[in-house]
Amino acid sequence: LLLDFIPLRVVPALILGSIIYHKIDLGGDVTFGMGLRSGLTHFTWFLTIFSLFNVCASGMCITISAICPTFGLAALVSTLYLLFLMVFGGVYIRMDSMPESLHWMRYMSFFSSAFELLMVNEINGRTVLFNPVDANGNHMYSVPQTGTVFLRNMGLVPTAAQWKMDALLLLGLTVMYVVLAGLCLHFVNRERR
Repeated sequence: LLLDFIPLRVVPALILGSIIYHKIDLGGDVTFGMGLRSGLTHFTWFLTIFSLFNVCASGMCITISAICPTFGLAALVSTLYLLFLMVFGGVYIRMDSMPESLHWMRYMSFFSSAFELLMVNEINGRTVLFNPVDANGNHMYSVPQTGTVFLRNMGLVPTAAQWKMDALLLLGLTVMYVVLAGLCLHFVNRERR
């Protein structure tokens, strides 16, 4: 597993994250990268969250593929489970618009934790310009608001306690899927000679 996760999951995530994080001006109106928040702390958290998310998703897929008897079934189950995690984890549907009985699903989704961590890392403490457009594409008005208000309107909780809970949840899910992948590969998917 270490020969899979380190060179194939962590190193590419670190390289890609390092390339796309900062905005690079290529001349004229052409830029490359996202131009996210400057500062070593925010950059380091971005790379850490990005890498943990990548390892967690890979561990989940390896676990499912070790349990399933065929490649096709493993691909189908992995895809459906990832879709389930995205929908009920608050990525496609806001948590406050879902029934209370489904809120527990947020804690199963590594998408939810990683999304909230990245959004809080990049937006909390900044001023965001809310500039909606009408049906014709014309800007209606501009309202500057704090990042905290913006995040709360998105249904995210930008507090230190929530940050720690999301970070621990993402780390816990990553460890759980990596351990499950190792156990499944060792006990379920035995090589036959």
